[in-house]
Amino acid sequence: MKAGLVVVVNGASSSGKTSLARALQLLAPDPWLHAGIDRFWGMMPQDWMQLGAHAGEGVSWLRGEDERGRPVVHTVPGPVANRLAGGMHRAVAALARAGSNVVSDDVFFHRAWARDWARALDGIDAWLVGLRCAEEALERRERDRDDREHGEARAEAAVIHDGVPYDLELDSATLSADALATAVLDHVATARPWALEWLRAAAGADRDGAG
Repeated sequence: MKAGLVVVVNGASSSGKTSLARALQLLAPDPWLHAGIDRFWGMMPQDWMQLGAHAGEGVSWLRGEDERGRPVVHTVPGPVANRLAGGMHRAVAALARAGSNVVSDDVFFHRAWARDWARALDGIDAWLVGLRCAEEALERRERDRDDREHGEARAEAAVIHDGVPYDLELDSATLSADALATAVLDHVATARPWALEWLRAAAGADRDGAG
């Protein structure tokens, strides 16, 4: 069976990842499954999320300030969340190997998550998309939501793209969801993926150097 295609979108909370994924599903001529981080984190019991008794093992919030003294909320995945991330990557790979196209929106809280995507999707045509958004737009969207902490998106945007190569980078502050999805679909149709392959090669070089 021919494997499906995969698009992994890395972006901060409120950057428009889910809107992009839904628009892609509507605009694509073939069916695409949407399997993103919120769906998988929604599987965890509440006691292992944010303010729960076991959040330190799952997903906890760490309040602080940025370099300008503004409040931020850092999302800190613990061992349970990291294990779930690995399962998510392999679940998406399994769907693709069974023939489905998949778009997966994610937040790379750890650089290791990008490398794990590369391992899980080895042998599959998979594109890595970086979704950026101006700070003002991020914070406006965050204020309009009732399921986010103020400063969460800003804290994520400051770190999640560091050192990550992308097949395609987009700005959701200047493009609509339909325009973002069209750009992704056009890129997938015309350009071979390379970013995850680069990460696999870099991981291999690191292992060789350590040896």
